Amino acid sequence: MKLRKRISVIVVTTISTLAVIAGIETLFTRSIVENTKAQTIESSEKAIPTPVTESTIVSETKKAGVEIADKIKFSIKEKDTSWKLVKVHDFQNNASLFVWKSRNKEVRVHIDDFRYLEKAKEKINEYTDPLSLAVSMHIPVIAQPNFGDEAYLRDNYLKDLITQLVVRRGRYLILLDGEKEDLFHFANRILTVIDSH
Repeated sequence: MKLRKRISVIVVTTISTLAVIAGIETLFTRSIVENTKAQTIESSEKAIPTPVTESTIVSETKKAGVEIADKIKFSIKEKDTSWKLVKVHDFQNNASLFVWKSRNKEVRVHIDDFRYLEKAKEKINEYTDPLSLAVSMHIPVIAQPNFGDEAYLRDNYLKDLITQLVVRRGRYLILLDGEKEDLFHFANRILTVIDSH
């Protein structure tokens, strides 16, 4: 009987000791796992850059588009004081429309940021396509070499003898309407801003 009591005390003590050791081991293991997770998250945040998604590209492009639009407005306001900006419209698709006036003259500028070079090239090709309105109305489309990456002029485009200039610089497409000499002047200002961006 004494032996049984002694064995049961030893068994209970051993079980209690093992339980305490297991509990400490569990706490220790849990602490190690939590520290490892924290270090992994911290190091992964530093080591792995944020993935580039379509929405990230759109957001950055919109931000760049706003910066370019602001720089264009500032550049023309500062350098061409006789021209007043009378209309600005920013579209959601990374495009902006500007209308400048000086006395009885007006220049309309539409700038598109297509985000991808291929899209801008496709769009400018529409201006020289034989099925386009200007070509079908027998209005000559004249290439403008050494101006932007590609440029085309439509002289006397509408009844009121408006000239249209379309210029591509990289992924940007600039469409200008007005008198010919004014169009080239404004296009040069805009190309300078885009090139410096």
